[in-house]
Amino acid sequence: MNLEKKKNKLFDYTPNNPNDSKRPTLKDESTKSVEVEQEAQTVTLIAKPMLKAQELISDSVDKEAKSSAQSLIARLKAQVSEKTEQPSTNNVANPFVSVDPDAENYEKKDNVVMPDPNSEICLFNRNQAYKSQSDVNEYRDVKSKMLRLQKDVRITLTPAEIQQIVDYFSYQVVKITKKEVVIKDKKYGYEFYKNNNDQKWWVVALKFEELFNPKEVRYITLWSGNTFTGYGLPTLAACLKKADDLMSYGRTGTVVWRDCVMDWNEAGFRFIAGDDPKSFTFKEYMKIVKWYESNKIRIHVKDVKVKDYEDLMTEIKAQKAAGKPVNPLASLQAKLLETPRRAINIAGYPVSDPKFSGKDATKPENKLYQIAFSLTG
Repeated sequence: MNLEKKKNKLFDYTPNNPNDSKRPTLKDESTKSVEVEQEAQTVTLIAKPMLKAQELISDSVDKEAKSSAQSLIARLKAQVSEKTEQPSTNNVANPFVSVDPDAENYEKKDNVVMPDPNSEICLFNRNQAYKSQSDVNEYRDVKSKMLRLQKDVRITLTPAEIQQIVDYFSYQVVKITKKEVVIKDKKYGYEFYKNNNDQKWWVVALKFEELFNPKEVRYITLWSGNTFTGYGLPTLAACLKKADDLMSYGRTGTVVWRDCVMDWNEAGFRFIAGDDPKSFTFKEYMKIVKWYESNKIRIHVKDVKVKDYEDLMTEIKAQKAAGKPVNPLASLQAKLLETPRRAINIAGYPVSDPKFSGKDATKPENKLYQIAFSLTG
């Protein structure tokens, strides 16, 4: 009985997934191919009417597109023919075609700024700015360019031009050469020269060394970030007027002064500062310059109006020498007082000498000099 049950289980086997593709079929394949052919025929019969409907729809769309395109082309042709027949009334002018302002159809437009078509810096006329190929080669030649820049950066000034600057600024002139004139005004100075590249007069702000030496004028161009303070103007008169403006306004004109030098102590390495500046003669000023250059680190500024640590120490020494008792709070007071400050942001500048009655006021010996301290560098 057990064997028969096992045989029945073996022959009555049924797979878990009856739709398994790997399961072998016991049917005849000829019948299967007939069924597949019948299914394909039914699909083709159903697909043919669908294709015909799609062809009809696409044909209608193509006809509509062709008709709309033909109508659009016809409208464009009509517009072009109207423009050619009628005169143009368009007010937009070609920026690269010269326009006659006296013409009838010309209208001024204040809000429209167009580039100059005849300018040499115009990108469209860059190649036409040079008259011949030789000019182009000369411009591109680095050697010739460097020689030209080295020789002709600044034009040599005439005696009349130099004299015009000297007459305008008088005692403020501190240096005169063939190609530039330098003046000194309080903290900053200015340089006048004529540029050969743009044929303009230039005034450039300068910064001098501390302390200004009239015998050895050393300076650098005043820069603010990546730009220097300078202006190029067509005439010398306009350049002189611009220098007056620079002395009165802006960074170079509005200088905040802290105090001025009233006297100096050579042995004690001190500047005596106050509100009323002292005008030094040329000889005394040159002594101060040499003393400052050799003892720059040791020199300090002592304010007349403020009692500092040094003043307190001198009082204590005088009291002890006289046999007087010293205040016990003097040590606490000494900690509260400040010491003399360092001599920084110092500027020396020439002023007119009222006793001088000669003509050559540009010589250093014919001027007086003052020294002052500014709050910022």
